Formats: sequence, C-alpha cells, structure tokens
Amino acid sequence: MKILILNWRDIKNPDFGGAEVATYEIAKRWVKWGHEVTWFSSKFKNCKEKEVIDGLKLIRQGSPFTVHLKAFLYYRKHFKNKFDLVIDQVHGIPFFTPFYVKEPKIAYIHELAGKIWFFEWPLPIALIGYFSDLFTFRIFYRKVKFVTGSLATQKDLLSVGISKNRIKVINYGISKNKISSKIKKEKDPTVIFLGRLYRSKRVEDIINAVKLLVKKYPKIHFWIVGKGKNSYTNNLINLVNDLKIDKNVTFYGFVDENQKYELLQKAWTLVMTSLKEGWCLTITEAAVMKTPAVVYNTGGLKDAVINNKTGIICQKNTPYDLAKNIDQLFKNSKFRKSLGENAQVFAKKFSWEKSAEEILKIFSSDSKN
Repeated sequence: MKILILNWRDIKNPDFGGAEVATYEIAKRWVKWGHEVTWFSSKFKNCKEKEVIDGLKLIRQGSPFTVHLKAFLYYRKHFKNKFDLVIDQVHGIPFFTPFYVKEPKIAYIHELAGKIWFFEWPLPIALIGYFSDLFTFRIFYRKVKFVTGSLATQKDLLSVGISKNRIKVINYGISKNKISSKIKKEKDPTVIFLGRLYRSKRVEDIINAVKLLVKKYPKIHFWIVGKGKNSYTNNLINLVNDLKIDKNVTFYGFVDENQKYELLQKAWTLVMTSLKEGWCLTITEAAVMKTPAVVYNTGGLKDAVINNKTGIICQKNTPYDLAKNIDQLFKNSKFRKSLGENAQVFAKKFSWEKSAEEILKIFSSDSKN
C-alpha cells in the first residue's frame, strides 16, 4: 500500500516535537511491513528537499506557514491518484484535504490548540485561529475519520462537531529497547522538564515551585531540557536569575535521544505544567525510566498519569500546589520508588506496533464499506 503523510514538520526538523516522533515511529513500522510511505513537510535551514530516512521518503517544500498551500500544489502536480491512503496531520491548521484529495483520508490530530492560540500568537491571529477551530472541522471535516491519542482531544473534537463514531483514540507507543531494570538516580533531589520552550508550557511555574523548595532542599536540581522561542527562553533565564536559584537550574537546550533518556533515568521526577497536551509522550518516556511525573490537571497530562499510582496530578494548577506534590515525592522515598515502578509497568502496555496496526485497520474497515 502507498501512504502519503502531510505534516508541517518532519523528524529531522529542529523544531520537531512529540507529534513528529509518533508519526516517525508509526510510519517506519509501516515501511518495515512492506508499505511505501511518503512524508511531505516544510523546509528548514540546510535541509535536503528530498531524503530517505529508515525507508521513509521525505519531501520538503515551503515554510511552516506555506507548507499547506505547497502540499495542495504538489499533490495536484505529482501525487494525485498515486496513493491508497492520505494522512492529514493537524497542527493548528489542517491541510484541508477534503477539498482536493479523493483517496481515502484520515485526519491525525494530537491536540486542538484552543486557548494555546492566545498564549503563542498576537490577538488578531489568536482570535482567527481559535474561532477557525470551531468552524473548520464542523464544516469541512464532518465526513473524515479522525485518529487521536487521548480522550482529552476526543472530547475537544466532539465539541467542534465531529461525531463520536468518526473518532478513534489510538494510544501512543514506547521504544521497547529503552526499557531497563538498571536505573541509577541522582544523589540529590532532581526535577526535569522535557519539551519545547513555549509560553503554553508554563515552565515558569516549575521555576517558581523550585524556588519554594530550595529552603528545604538546598541541593535540589532542576533540569530544563529542550529549546523553543528565544524570547521565552530568555524570560526563563531572567526569572531564574531574579529568584537567585541559578545554581540549582541547568538549561540543557536540545539533546539527542541517548542523552534524553540518560537524563530521564537520573531524574527523581518529571514535571509538566502545559496549558494542554495531546497526550504528552514525554511522560511515557520518563515512565520507561521509572521516573514518575507530577503534572497539572489539564487535558492530555492527566490522561497520561494515573494519580497516586504512576505519578501525581495536582488539584490546583499553581506553583504552590506543584511544590507541595514534588515535596511529597522527595520526602517519601518508598512512595517515589513505588510510583516509578508502577509507571514503568504502565508504560510497557503501550506499543508503536499496536498504534501502527490500529491506524491501518481504520483504512481496511473503510475499504470494505
């Protein structure tokens, strides 16, 4: 079978995130099973326009802001009637494939931006984006099957007019080769954040929580792993300096896969405070390393954590409540170890092979109808 994936970024893009990791892990399994997969995405600095990675054919055109138009033009000229299935990935803006793609389609969405529009964009654009979510899917995607990774996003899709029988929740997976029984934690209390540095991630709340904990745990470490908007990153650095906790906080920037899992293994807890997530794959990756998560009670984050079993979900989304729950882990090593072991057992239930199979089953069932 020939599969076309339309996604504004690919796995080599410097700004790739969990959505691209999920796409890559699923798509490379399709290739392994004998399918032909083409991934169309935007260009980035010093990229190749065409490239093959693990059997995936990558084609790059335009920027993140023009890739949707480039996809339409490229499809009309090169792709039309050449694929058995088209995956329309939605990241704020969909590819509007119902307008021009006649082949079977699946909309793959990790989260509806919703209030994130107002955190990341100026007011005029945010308003347009927010209200476009309310109408775009209801008007143009009513007859398209949707795949998402969490009940939170399913709920959001229902709110914008997509019927429940057109939404399939398919869990994300994990890399089995990362599972290890030999875990070595840091000597001193260590908190880690892993993700892109954007305002909607609310990393400043974690910094403020660490400030509250410093008096009780003067040797506490907070590792901030990931990169993002320079302006927001600079704001975080300034906040750390203003709070006089620069000796407790390390900005790692972007790290490779090996270092990522090494840091996740050493940390005592992962902390995530996003306004919303599709699922937050990072929580599952941390769980593999027996690192429990303390998270805000928001869509996606609370789906990836079983409260007081694999991690802790805050009752209130405040730095004070965050600090209180982190402290609960720090002072009770038995509880912390139990959460970490439970988290790893929970993570083992997820499989990229199963995710890849279930998406193809949607196509197979539609083909028989």
